[in-house]
Amino acid sequence: MRIQGKVFQAMLTAWLMLVAIPNAVTAGPIEDGSAAYQRHDYETALRLLRGLAKQGSAEAQLLLGFMYYDGEGVPQNYAEAARWLRKAAEQGNIAAEGALGGMYLDGLGVPKDPAQATRWLQKAADQGLPPAQSILGGLADKAGQYVEALKWYRLAADQGDAEAQNNLGNMYETGRGVAQSYAEAAKWYRLAAGQGLAGAQYNLGILYDNGHGVTRDYEEAAKWYGLAAAQGDADAQYSLGILYDNGTGVAQDDTEAAKWFRLAADQGYSKAQNNLGALYARGRGVPRDYVQAYMWFTLSAAQGNPPAAKNRDAAAGLMTVAQIAEAQELVREWKPKSQQKVLVSPGLAQDGPSVVAGVKDVANQLELYLDYVAKTGGRPDFSKPPVSDQFARVFDLAQLTALPPSKASDLPWLMDWIATANGAFKSILYFGIAPPVDPIADQAAIKRNATDYEDQEAVAMSFMIRINARAMQAMSLFMDQLTPVQRTPIRLEGFTKARVGSAETLLGALVTIAQGMKPANARLLSTAIRDTSDVWVASILPGDRPTILGMLAKAKDASEDDATRKNLAAFDAALSNAK
Repeated sequence: MRIQGKVFQAMLTAWLMLVAIPNAVTAGPIEDGSAAYQRHDYETALRLLRGLAKQGSAEAQLLLGFMYYDGEGVPQNYAEAARWLRKAAEQGNIAAEGALGGMYLDGLGVPKDPAQATRWLQKAADQGLPPAQSILGGLADKAGQYVEALKWYRLAADQGDAEAQNNLGNMYETGRGVAQSYAEAAKWYRLAAGQGLAGAQYNLGILYDNGHGVTRDYEEAAKWYGLAAAQGDADAQYSLGILYDNGTGVAQDDTEAAKWFRLAADQGYSKAQNNLGALYARGRGVPRDYVQAYMWFTLSAAQGNPPAAKNRDAAAGLMTVAQIAEAQELVREWKPKSQQKVLVSPGLAQDGPSVVAGVKDVANQLELYLDYVAKTGGRPDFSKPPVSDQFARVFDLAQLTALPPSKASDLPWLMDWIATANGAFKSILYFGIAPPVDPIADQAAIKRNATDYEDQEAVAMSFMIRINARAMQAMSLFMDQLTPVQRTPIRLEGFTKARVGSAETLLGALVTIAQGMKPANARLLSTAIRDTSDVWVASILPGDRPTILGMLAKAKDASEDDATRKNLAAFDAALSNAK
């Protein structure tokens, strides 16, 4: 079983934002700044919040501190984050107190100081901030002060803090500070697992796998392992692989076993590496490949796994000297996937390919999660982690806008990002529909998803409008740099198809507005269209303009939002006057 640890990031959870951000009925500068922050419009947030923070607004100081911590709209600067959080904390802002305590605990932007960390965390915890209470519980737990740990965990858990619920479950499971009880452990694990916490989902899966505190149920074990595994939890990925390997709780499937063992093995999980090597050696679920088998056995053995060492030596007896040398080279080159992930903070994003590498990794996690939720008969809740965080990463406008201006050489990675984002968007729109999707036969399911996930659809389409506009700029720069000889018919045809495809993206957004949607979502799409209108006016083919203009008229008529109509009217005028 695993205890979940709290870090500073916990202070940025949805619960905390409810505490930290004012909910005034009438909008004002701080409300506008907070709203901009929440929708990842960091340029606007910074413009509105910086002045308010200097004037002494604790809420603005708090959010500015968060922005410096994460590099959102500003260069990442922990010292500056601590400075603003301290100003807010000294005014009694509960969220800032907890966050500042977390920074002292980790030594980020301030000297590492357990006494100061405890002081600020205690202030926040005494006022009822669950993340601070959970952190204090973890500190006491680590120090062996189980009665104190139990007190803080329970206070936070009773308020719905998922990590505290998981840790409280672990105390009951092991009998630390309380009478040992698998039933109580299962109760708390279930509450945390229901909120999407991967560690709790894995822990609950183990209880079902072993029949501890619950009736043994391998299908339930597979369900909870699967939900945690889809979030990237290596323990759960390995455990799910075992179930598929043995056909326990799921249909026996060597390919699925190999898939989950590989995901765990890629993170450096020794037992999974050994099992994946065994599948390669036997040709089960993967083609027989002694080079791959030797590599995975060696990596596992290097972590002190005796069976893997025996398997490696056995595989070596079936290999040539050249094959062994090749496998050893692969071992030297191998790196854990967790170290290869690149999730660049928006404020630091300067390398498009690196950003896209991180986006593709998260998009894969998102699709795994959605696939597993669909298989288990659930519906994803985009307001909660992990899916909320994964979605935000794939369609991260702040990442996109933080990159340098478009260049012709940007085209490959921009198209890669567009394809990744489009795939994620389709996974949401077609959620729960078995492929191949039939737009007619599956119309009811598609309509339900479009209704249930309208907010996500709007964010995704707004992002797609903007990234397609950037790609069109890069493509135009690429074509402009070509000599007449290099402007081959194939390239010209490809450029024309790209212009048509981008126009179809724009048309899709206008159709969505015309069919009716929430005013805020219509405003989001129309703003994206307005902001990129120069690109569309230049790139939309003359033959496509009447179709776009016709749908523009319908979208304007359908919208009841003044800002949306103004945005669309501005684009209408620009496109109508295009030469």
